[in-house]
Amino acid sequence: RGRSPTLPGFPALSLQVGADALREALAITGPAILVGHSMGSQVVQRAVAGAMPAEKARIAGVLLVAPVGPAELIPPGAPPFPTTAPV
Repeated sequence: RGRSPTLPGFPALSLQVGADALREALAITGPAILVGHSMGSQVVQRAVAGAMPAEKARIAGVLLVAPVGPAELIPPGAPPFPTTAPV
């Protein structure tokens, strides 16, 4: 999500929460091609890096479109984002 505005009530997810959810989805789906755009590329990379062998076997490919590195997500001097969504 970078610095894009969000809709009211839309939870702010950490990259790790997204990666964990993606790995959970891999556990119940067939072979998948993972596609990440912009900040989503970080989610895909974390999911692949943390995947167990059985999960990796379900990854048919990875496509990163306009990927950004962690340093590009938040400009220098910007206030930090929360790492979890309020409950």
